[in-house]
Amino acid sequence: MRCVLLKAEGRTNRDITGLLHASEHTINAWLDRFDAGDLETLCHWDIGGSEGYLNAEQIARLVTEWDTWRFQSAKQAAAGVFEQWGVIYAERGRRDLLHRLGYVRQKARLIPSQADPAAQAAFLLTRA
Repeated sequence: MRCVLLKAEGRTNRDITGLLHASEHTINAWLDRFDAGDLETLCHWDIGGSEGYLNAEQIARLVTEWDTWRFQSAKQAAAGVFEQWGVIYAERGRRDLLHRLGYVRQKARLIPSQADPAAQAAFLLTRA
């Protein structure tokens, strides 16, 4: 919106570029979009994203495997995806996919934070 207001004040695209710290290409795209529609069109610019590499059936199968602890890390999951469907995920793509599906990173600890010392001692006695 500020770009449109600056243009309405009579400023050049180059001036606007310096004031908004945006590239000339970006300024031109914003102004073209405003000229083609209105301010509402400019404010609701839906960039979208690319289509996913896996279809809904593959995602469902993957989630089932993840929920049964077949994979212990995102790297192992990516290797499994490549092995099954030939799809390669970069590190960021793996992370984004996991987040989209509701998974979070949990750091493994030597001793669980809610460990019951008495139960652990009893377990060790039964194993000895």
